[in-house]
Amino acid sequence: MSTNIDLERELQIDKVSFEARVKEIKYMWDVQDIKTEGRFFYLAFKNGEPSIDEFVEYLYSKLINFCIPIKEQEKAKKRFLETGQYRHIIEMNDKARNLFVQSKNLQEKSGEPGELITYILLEEAMGAPQVACKMYLKTNRNMQVHGSDGIHLYYDQKRDVLKVIWGESKIYEELSTALDKVCESINNFWGISSDVNGRERDIQILKDHISIKDELLEEAILKYFDPYQEESNKVVDCHACFVGFNYKVLSELKSMDKKEREDYFREKYLKRIQSACNGFEKKIKSYKIDHLEFIFFLLPFSDINDLRRKFYKKLGGSDIG
Repeated sequence: MSTNIDLERELQIDKVSFEARVKEIKYMWDVQDIKTEGRFFYLAFKNGEPSIDEFVEYLYSKLINFCIPIKEQEKAKKRFLETGQYRHIIEMNDKARNLFVQSKNLQEKSGEPGELITYILLEEAMGAPQVACKMYLKTNRNMQVHGSDGIHLYYDQKRDVLKVIWGESKIYEELSTALDKVCESINNFWGISSDVNGRERDIQILKDHISIKDELLEEAILKYFDPYQEESNKVVDCHACFVGFNYKVLSELKSMDKKEREDYFREKYLKRIQSACNGFEKKIKSYKIDHLEFIFFLLPFSDINDLRRKFYKKLGGSDIG
C-alpha cells in the first residue's frame, strides 16, 4: 500500500446504541459465481414486539451525522465547547432535519428513511464511513445529484484495494418488488439502460465535496480518483443494497405468548433470508449485473408505511409523507 488509508478514524459509530436497536442473525450464504456478502438484521424486540418507536428515535439521532459534512460538524462542536452554548448543536440539528424534509419535498425518490438506514448499516456494521454527504447537496436545485443513495469507502487490507461502496436503498411492501427496484437502479447507475453514467457523476461529487476530517487522509484518498496516480489502479466498486419489506410473520406474533415470539420469529426469518438471497441472486443474473460486487442488507418490518409515518412525524411534527 503506497499511502496510509486509515478510515476507522472517520467513523461516527456507537456500537452500544446500534446493537440495542438492531439485532443480527447469521446465515451462511453460499453464492455461486457472484461476489457478494449478506448481513441480515431485525428490530430488537421489546415486550414481545419489534421496537419500532425506539428505532425511529435512533434514526433521528443519526440525522446530523448523515446530513451534515464532517468539517461543518466539527466547527459546530468547537463553537459549543468554546462558548458552552447549546444553540450551536441545536442549529446543526435543525439544519439536518430541514435538509431531509426539503429533499423529500423536492425529489420524489429522496428523503426516505431507507437512505438513513443504509448509511447506519454501512458505518456500524461494515465499518465503511460516508465520505460525501449527498443529502447536503440534494436541496441545491442547480446540482445534479441523482445516482447512488450514499458514497462510502472501505479499505480492504487483504486485497490491497480501496472499495467504493455505493449505497442503494429500497423499501417496499413486497420483497420481490424491492429487489427489482434495486437492480433497476444499479442498471441506471452504470448507464446500462441510458446514456447517463451515475458513477461518473458521483465520483465528481466525491472529488468536489469530500467529507473527511483529516486533511492528509483526504489527500491520500483523492489519489485513488486521479487517473494519473498509481493508486487509481486499486479501486473496486461495490453496491450496498438495503432492502426493507413487510414481513407478515411479524403480524402473526400477536397471537403467541410474548416469551416465545422472538425465537419463533428468528426461526421463520432464517428461512425467509434463504429465499431472499436466492431471489436476489436470480435478479442479479437476470439484470446482467452479476459482474459487480454486492453487499446485501435485509431488514423486515411489520408495516413499512407505519415506519414512514412515524419517521416523517418525528422530522416535521406531522405526516410529511
